[in-house]
Amino acid sequence: MKGSMIRIGYMALILSLGGCVSWPLTIDNRVPSNIDRDRGRVVSGNGAGFQLFLFIPIRVNSRQSRAWAQLQRRAQDMFGGGAYITDVEMQESWKYAFVGTLYRTSFRAMAYPTHSASTNGVISHSVGHTPSGGVPAATAQPAKLSLETKLDNRNTLKDSGTTSDLADEFEMIDVGSFDQFEMVDVGPLYETSLHTNTFVPRIEPEQFSMWGGIGAWAGDVTYRIGGTVKYADGQELEVNDPLSKLKWPLGVAMLSLGWKSCIFEDRFELFQDLTMNISDPSGKMENSDWPNPDNPNKKYIYSESDTELQAYAIDTGMRIWIMHINLGEQGSINIGSGIGVLFQDMHWKTTSTEQWESGYRESIKFENAGTYTAKMMMLYLVLAGKMNLKSFRLMSELGVAPWMEAKDDDDHKLRYKTSKTDAKGYGIKGRVEGRYYIIEDLFVNAEMKALYYKADGTQKSYFYAGESVGNYHEIDHTIESRQFIASLGIGFAW
Repeated sequence: MKGSMIRIGYMALILSLGGCVSWPLTIDNRVPSNIDRDRGRVVSGNGAGFQLFLFIPIRVNSRQSRAWAQLQRRAQDMFGGGAYITDVEMQESWKYAFVGTLYRTSFRAMAYPTHSASTNGVISHSVGHTPSGGVPAATAQPAKLSLETKLDNRNTLKDSGTTSDLADEFEMIDVGSFDQFEMVDVGPLYETSLHTNTFVPRIEPEQFSMWGGIGAWAGDVTYRIGGTVKYADGQELEVNDPLSKLKWPLGVAMLSLGWKSCIFEDRFELFQDLTMNISDPSGKMENSDWPNPDNPNKKYIYSESDTELQAYAIDTGMRIWIMHINLGEQGSINIGSGIGVLFQDMHWKTTSTEQWESGYRESIKFENAGTYTAKMMMLYLVLAGKMNLKSFRLMSELGVAPWMEAKDDDDHKLRYKTSKTDAKGYGIKGRVEGRYYIIEDLFVNAEMKALYYKADGTQKSYFYAGESVGNYHEIDHTIESRQFIASLGIGFAW
């Protein structure tokens, strides 16, 4: 446990040093000569950062530049090309969360198309402006709309309920063939649904995301021996199977960290997860023995031991999204496959032991009765699916490992015996991940994972002290594990 807390401290220090780098923001004040000042629209952009534990900054210093870049992209998308941005307003806000503080920067401005940009059927209105910034022009030609079409477009926006908080004004509408302007009272000005004071769901694909959380890591790693025993002089002996079984518990609180990167238009995905325990097991290690060959079903010896644990797991891989189903404005569904590698390293240390033998109870107190180390590496194939629904993401995957390798090392200090095994087998894992975007960059992440593996090998035992010092033997050995993980955390995407 002490080693786990030291590793957490190192990671926190690295994150805090990385968060000290800032991104300066420069807003261009050049005024292009081809502005169409009769078709201005309101546009907004948002950027957020999080101060984890009031000490570790996560994307705090870059939030202004990201908010401005988003506003520029929306201005270009709004007119199908170039746009001139002016009347810029900036707002800073912050909220206290359970594990830190959320900082948010919001920009609100007026965007005017250049004469070479397409109107896309957008209603134009006259609003005062002050030069503050610009976006490069595009090559599309302006669209010509009749007065009736423009009024129909305005009513369509009105029926959708996407109203602004501006006061009632008049709108200047080009009547076409008369080559003049007619003052028409159209009521309150209407704009797109990009409001400053309401949540804007994330619609852009995630290029990179990272997250962290806490949760529970349950299950066990169990090994059993029995069957054929081979001695150093070549003799063989058949014994009960199982002869002995040791069940090493998990049942710990855990810390989870992860990142994911999407490239090639969100079709290729790299990911990596780190899991480590931050508490000792709540359960006890159980040791059961069936030594009597005449009564192989009767358990003669049983003991329980308190344990300390240091464990971590690293899951790395890639996914390729082969099939894409477009749901329109609702989102999309993707189906894909991939490959991954899961590595685990777990080290237990027993403390106090309590033992029952043939109905008698004997309490043994020993500071370090023994240690057990289990390492596993699993190469698995993935079948995955994900669903993107505006502010909600859901991803599930199933991994199958036709090959995996497990190694363990048991130092039985009470008997002065060390046993090592190199086993091979198979495994299967599942994962369900959901995330909900609180704002465009910040999301809540929830995960559930399950893992099962089984490996067979030969345990090689050696007595390093005591009456049997120097003795050596081998015995059939099986390692089996069932694990479950549930975590909840926060993350950022950009």
